[in-house]
Amino acid sequence: MNVLFVTLADIRSILERGIYQDLLREFERNGHRVFIVSPFERRFGKTTQLLEEENCKILKVRIGNIQKTNIIEKGISTVLLESQFKKAVKRYFSDVIFDLVLYSTPPVTLAGTIAFIKKRDGAETYLMLKDIFPQNSADLGMLKKSGLRGLLYRYFRRKERKLYALSDRIGCMSRLNAEYIIKNNPEIRPPKVGVCPNSIEVCDTELTAEERRNLREKYGIPQDKIVFVYGGNLGRPQDVPFIIGCLRSKDISERAFFLIVGSGTEAWRIEKYVREEKPPHVGFLSSLLRDEYERLTAACDVGLIFLDHRFTVPNFPSRLLSYMQAKLPVLACTDRNTDLGEAIEGGSFGWWCESNDSDGFVGLVNEICASEDAVRRFGKAAYEYLCKNYSVGVSYRAIMDGFGKAGERVFSKRKILYADEKKDFYIGYRKGSLYVRNAGEKERKIRLFSGVKHLLSKSRLFERLMRLEPRCAAACENGALISCGGRVIRCDAKNGSLTPELKFRGGMHDTLSFCQIRDLKGFPDCVCFGDYWGNPKAEEASVWARTLDGWKKAFSFPAGHVKHIHGIVADTFRSQLIILTGDSDGESGIWSLKSGFSGIEPILKGSQKCRACVAFPMEIGILYATDTPLEENGIYLAYEDGDGWSSKLICPIPGPCIYGASARAEDGKVFYLFATSVEPDSRLGSLRYLFARKPGPGVSDRYTHLICGNIENGFKETARYKKDIWPMALFQFGNMQFPAGSMKNILLTPQSTVKYDGKTVVISL
Repeated sequence: MNVLFVTLADIRSILERGIYQDLLREFERNGHRVFIVSPFERRFGKTTQLLEEENCKILKVRIGNIQKTNIIEKGISTVLLESQFKKAVKRYFSDVIFDLVLYSTPPVTLAGTIAFIKKRDGAETYLMLKDIFPQNSADLGMLKKSGLRGLLYRYFRRKERKLYALSDRIGCMSRLNAEYIIKNNPEIRPPKVGVCPNSIEVCDTELTAEERRNLREKYGIPQDKIVFVYGGNLGRPQDVPFIIGCLRSKDISERAFFLIVGSGTEAWRIEKYVREEKPPHVGFLSSLLRDEYERLTAACDVGLIFLDHRFTVPNFPSRLLSYMQAKLPVLACTDRNTDLGEAIEGGSFGWWCESNDSDGFVGLVNEICASEDAVRRFGKAAYEYLCKNYSVGVSYRAIMDGFGKAGERVFSKRKILYADEKKDFYIGYRKGSLYVRNAGEKERKIRLFSGVKHLLSKSRLFERLMRLEPRCAAACENGALISCGGRVIRCDAKNGSLTPELKFRGGMHDTLSFCQIRDLKGFPDCVCFGDYWGNPKAEEASVWARTLDGWKKAFSFPAGHVKHIHGIVADTFRSQLIILTGDSDGESGIWSLKSGFSGIEPILKGSQKCRACVAFPMEIGILYATDTPLEENGIYLAYEDGDGWSSKLICPIPGPCIYGASARAEDGKVFYLFATSVEPDSRLGSLRYLFARKPGPGVSDRYTHLICGNIENGFKETARYKKDIWPMALFQFGNMQFPAGSMKNILLTPQSTVKYDGKTVVISL
């Protein structure tokens, strides 16, 4: 397949050594064609050009200066590079269809380029998250969250979120890195975030004793000292003043020698310190070629890592890998929010202290100098840990194991009401029209409304306000039944005609769901639904059934018993229909209807814990989720014991559940899906209820959550979408709805959400 890598790293050949080049060669070795978009900064004086190597093309794009420059030029160049990259891709790769797009941060301003390629080619997108910007800059005071620099922060934060949203999957450097992203970006679906560590193509760089002596002599490094080497960027993230403060300590062992190799915006501080104070235990080299640096590193004893103690983001520097490859143990001096120290100490290949503790750093240096055996032992462990955890094959597998299984993507801009993959039949809705496709025939567009309703349906807000969108569907002979606009409509799959079949009772707009009954003992094959409306006069609530003879009222709860019927479920294990009712404690219940729509008996009733819209019969009982905005909700299992029916809580959920579905995974296991709603307190007066923007006490936040799982494996959140700004009751609850029918993947339509409102999304288990 064609793999595109978009990066700010200066890559001039895929044969170079580096974390990205090494990974891309692994793609080549596995038979993929590699394309790279990489910048030439203005300071190099070159123009945009295309470089070609075997199975690899490198597009070098001229951009402004990003590195080794001041913050103003860096900011301007970062803003401009998105359009420069996009323009170059259009020009040089117009005839290439990409299957997979890889990209890394920084910067977050690549979102436009990624979106263009994803839309043009339908490519899967994978973000290798190396830098959490702009929060890392805010941590160090380079950006502020208020004032003029606050405008920049908010601009880059929007770009960051856009990049995350565009990414089908996000590979983080470490476990805490991934947890941070999920915690601080609640709109991200957790399953799409994983760990894809920094990695290299491991090779043994160990030197002979003679090579080691010669290199130390060449660079003026004492032969009899324990040499601590730092190699890499010297900027604000490293807190260079703290490093100098540690080096000035009079308590450092005389056996220690520190070699600092690097450049960056703060390198002048080290250079000035060495030049003016001439410390005998410190050496400084401004820059070296990569191969020479790796040889010099192998001639040292301990690798150093420094990170500013103010960081709240969990960084994981890639320079760790060059130390480990050289079989050096590592002394890391970092903030507490990174799990770098956890990896080093857990892997027994080094030491860690906090980067505002100079005494702790000096103490560890002295401890190391007193134990050369520990240096050798930890160095060997470092190389072994590298081979097992940070070799390039680990990252390649992290990316490719999930390829083609991206957790979330738009399936259709329409709301899919019914889909049967085997029969190639589906019905979708968008802006006042139904779209019907049947067995490979040309798709039909059928106008659902006329006059003012048709005009209003072109606006999503008016569509929601007027409840114009169809609610649900069910299969019937030659097509499907649709609940829309206060009636049941039959859609003929063969000719696309619409036939009104039944008008709902006064005040009822739509049923919540249809129930398809097939081969249920004691019942005719039919489609049925329950009365669902406000019922202000406490009238009877009925079950309606459709057989080949048409619609009829099959059963009724007497007046005053229940407010309305939330759902009907066929239970083949117990040859019954499960009837779900609400809303007050006395009206809420789970009922058993047997023997041809007669013989109603309560299973559970009398509290909000019995108020449900979704239930799944199982051999061991009935799995259901509560639907109350008044108190905490949960997934429960109703089961029979010696004294009748009881229920037990399986897990709490963050809101009421109105819609649900089931799906079968590739391994044959059945998973149950429960979507929570964002709705107001139902005890409010009519006007306050309509315009309320505060969720009820049974709703934990302003997100609609998809909870997925089963009894054996447990339940977890699989997706979540934020409710938009419009009042919940007036412009519909934040929710997710599921199409009827049979599909391999999970299809759902978020409702009244910031993202995907009214569109159908496909989600992988």
